[in-house]
Amino acid sequence: MADSIHSISVYCTIFDAEYLPRALALHASLIRVNTTARFAFFCIDDRSAELLNKITPERSVIIRHDQFSTPELAKTRTHRSRGEYCWTCKPIALDYLARTMTDADWFVYVDADMLFFSDPDLALPGPDRHYVLTPHRFHEAFERYANSAGDFNAGYVAA
Repeated sequence: MADSIHSISVYCTIFDAEYLPRALALHASLIRVNTTARFAFFCIDDRSAELLNKITPERSVIIRHDQFSTPELAKTRTHRSRGEYCWTCKPIALDYLARTMTDADWFVYVDADMLFFSDPDLALPGPDRHYVLTPHRFHEAFERYANSAGDFNAGYVAA
């Protein structure tokens, strides 16, 4: 387990103005339970970035779509739903953080509709591990989704 005093982590989420209240709740929950982590808001629309710039959330950066998008990513936007497009942005966002926040040890993507109730840095592995994936653990009532959902849940990915 990582020692949150000695590691530097950056948590992020990807969203639009419709999900902004959820992203703010996620950010607030992180700030409440962790005194050092930073947070990156990846905005896929201008409205969410404009609203965030008015309130400047603590220990955060606001990243507009044109800052992290690539030509290849932009091509996918026309034929994917908003949700599918956000899912497609995850590896691009983590790569962007790794290239721009070079002092951090961990970059963690978290879905905007999640909350933290204790310090999430404590779940990060030691220096001999380089990523964390979350396996699906479907309750028996939802096992029918296992075949189409894949082996891992992409709502939490750390690298």
